[in-house]
Amino acid sequence: MSEISDLIKSKKKPPFEKQVEQRLVQKVKQMGGQCWKFSSPNNRGVSDRIVLLNGRVIFIEVKRDKGKMTVTQKRFEKKILENLGEFVCVTGYQGVDDFIKVLRNET
Repeated sequence: MSEISDLIKSKKKPPFEKQVEQRLVQKVKQMGGQCWKFSSPNNRGVSDRIVLLNGRVIFIEVKRDKGKMTVTQKRFEKKILENLGEFVCVTGYQGVDDFIKVLRNET
């Protein structure tokens, strides 16, 4: 095989949103928290997950690498923040890891 085809095969594909979400759930549970799936059929733009950890409730929007929030998701974020709630958008595995690192430092 040529070096070019070896390089192409060795590159990992970026994770799908579902995989990023699974990583978030796993890491929050390892910290002793809950990470519930959030579904509200008549309300578009609600966050994907709700994290409950040490008395904190955090609404989490999960995106794959290079994913962006929609207008309706941004509106939902604004509603949460206006009501003094916590909202975080995590992007990719790195976003999950960074979020968990911040949680560990704050608890």
